[in-house]
Amino acid sequence: MLDTFMTTQLQSMAFVSPAKVIAQSEDNRYRVSLDSSDNEDVMGSLVWAVLAIEIEGQLLPEDEVLITGVSLETCYITGVIKRQAPKVSTQTGSYAQVVNHEGTETLQVRDQQDNLIFEYDSDQRRATLSVMDGDLCLNAPNGAIQLFSSAGIRCSSLGPVDIDSRSEVSISVPCVTAAPESKLQLTPQAATLASPTCHINTKQANLLAKHMKVEGESLTATLFRSRLVIERLETIAGRVLQRAKDVFCRVENLQHTQAKSIRTTASDDYYLKSNHADIQAKDDVKINGDKIHLG
Repeated sequence: MLDTFMTTQLQSMAFVSPAKVIAQSEDNRYRVSLDSSDNEDVMGSLVWAVLAIEIEGQLLPEDEVLITGVSLETCYITGVIKRQAPKVSTQTGSYAQVVNHEGTETLQVRDQQDNLIFEYDSDQRRATLSVMDGDLCLNAPNGAIQLFSSAGIRCSSLGPVDIDSRSEVSISVPCVTAAPESKLQLTPQAATLASPTCHINTKQANLLAKHMKVEGESLTATLFRSRLVIERLETIAGRVLQRAKDVFCRVENLQHTQAKSIRTTASDDYYLKSNHADIQAKDDVKINGDKIHLG
């Protein structure tokens, strides 16, 4: 019995109609859906049709064929209008197929939920690998994995990004000039950063080191406020020049200065206050002024 209503005239009238394959039976008949533009009563009718021509392989669902018959109960497939690309399927339902969409041909691999895993666009020469549900793993237990691109590599993640190596992690940017290349190297014992120029821009920085050594030819620092808490400070310099508007120095115990000569120049006042003052000299002691008050 037909799935849809058909008139007696249609059942006894020979016809030719395009149709779409729905399924295939065990006796090699095809269930098709008629798509006739001449008669609306036939539109969407489901009939069984026998293949009357030789084709390569089997017809697949969604294939478009040409149906001919003397009645809707006796139909034959006499032509193929459009065929879907054949699928290579696994037992779990995953499959590979060539898809032609609006003139663009792509090779697709999909899982059992019809999620796209791999797609290759031959026109744009672009390959896409994606996993909608699950993890993606690249394993080479006895070899190396190489990623090469002439246009750049971009990594983006909504979660953490971890790079773990038991020997060494190295990131380098070769320099076309004679200057050394920029390179970041991480080993289990050390981290090394080498670059002709290094810029660090941050709102807050914390540096914690048990032993630290700084070497260089010059140092320039511009600070709004600086505070140093040091247990012991030792400075060795060829010449020290200091310029300030005001200098306040407070020493709880002893301030000792040992020099070959000491010169102090004050454009206005020079004030020295002490509970006890002792000035000793091997030679002359001179005090020169317009007025000298003692006592």
